[in-house]
Amino acid sequence: MNSKTEKEMREHEEAGIDVVVMNNGQLEYATGGINKSKEVCDSCKHLYFSPDPDPYDWFRDGDQRADCYYSEPPRNIARSLELPSEMVNIHKPVWCPLRNKE
Repeated sequence: MNSKTEKEMREHEEAGIDVVVMNNGQLEYATGGINKSKEVCDSCKHLYFSPDPDPYDWFRDGDQRADCYYSEPPRNIARSLELPSEMVNIHKPVWCPLRNKE
């Protein structure tokens, strides 16, 4: 992260606004903390976020979807994520091969 991004991030945190920093679709930092628990995807390097366009949802352009790239083809974990608090602590799905193994 560059210094400008870090400064803006700290200002948002001081104002009580949740912060999520993405790096090429991967979660790099989150105010809520990137949880090291085995039951969430936050610390997994296979979790990627991408835009989640919805033709019937024209008023919410910032939607994101969470995908697991552990297997081919990538599998969807969550959709319609808009708030920073929704992008952290995403629980691992039942089909996750890394569940309870880290």
